[in-house]
Amino acid sequence: MKIALIGYLATYAHAPLLARALVGRGHEVSLIVAMPDVYGFHTEYPSIVLQGAGRTGIEAARRAVGGADRLCLAAMPALTHVLPALYGDSPETTAFVRSKGGAILLTDSHLLRDPPEARRKIAEAGLRSLAMPDKMPYAPEGARPWWPPTAVSMPAAKAPMPPCIVCHSPGKRSREEQKGTAIIEEAIHSVRPTVAVSYLPLRGLSHADALEARRSAHVFIDQVPEPMPVEDGRPPWRGGLGKSGLEALAAGCAVVSSGDALPPPVIHADRADLAETLARLVLDPAAVAEAGAAGRQWVNDHAAPDVAAEAVEEVLA
Repeated sequence: MKIALIGYLATYAHAPLLARALVGRGHEVSLIVAMPDVYGFHTEYPSIVLQGAGRTGIEAARRAVGGADRLCLAAMPALTHVLPALYGDSPETTAFVRSKGGAILLTDSHLLRDPPEARRKIAEAGLRSLAMPDKMPYAPEGARPWWPPTAVSMPAAKAPMPPCIVCHSPGKRSREEQKGTAIIEEAIHSVRPTVAVSYLPLRGLSHADALEARRSAHVFIDQVPEPMPVEDGRPPWRGGLGKSGLEALAAGCAVVSSGDALPPPVIHADRADLAETLARLVLDPAAVAEAGAAGRQWVNDHAAPDVAAEAVEEVLA
């Protein structure tokens, strides 16, 4: 099968892994990524990069999409931004996408901005959906739970505790409320007088540097927000496990997060007990190491690239 895999911004981490895994399963994959220059996109997988105000690469991207049997959109903006940039924002573009058939991977926060509108666009384009479990309440009916491909590499040797190195990835300023960054940092600062904690916020780092920081960390706190209304009639957003949290599991961190769709290795905490949970982990290096080992095994079993590719392959068939 010839697949055009279309990514955007934050998909730069998992889209190349998915492309390689699909090629390993016998498919021909063209990877197209739209990204402004400031992100410094780089991957060893051959890619068509739509970059800068002039959007170089448009003709090559059109040829790849036109020659594909199926489309796989690696994030919601691939449907709302990238394809309209290639073909125009029109009913004809929607009809073209529907004629190709394919899937959309709901892994990013764009779905949460206006779920009804996102579901409408996905339905009009005739796309099937795979969604990270924390996004499932807002995804189209019939969406399949899915974890993005995450590589389990050998972690750097973690320094002995204490101190306990604690990481958090705030992301863009606009996402800090969704992640609960202020709550997380308040909890970290509250335990410092009584336990040995070194806080490493992953702000302004390249993806490679952020991965390296997670490999050195003992504990990673992903998302602990206050409940946020997203859509009438649907449950509020309470957090979950994002792509950064997956990478932290793969790096052997004990991962802490809130939400109702957490995999077993993740340690649940909300605002009321986050500081207590963190203090308990800092004082128990053996429990931290055990949680880190369990997380790496879980990623290998449930979010390895070939596992993710198999699910995509089934939906595209």
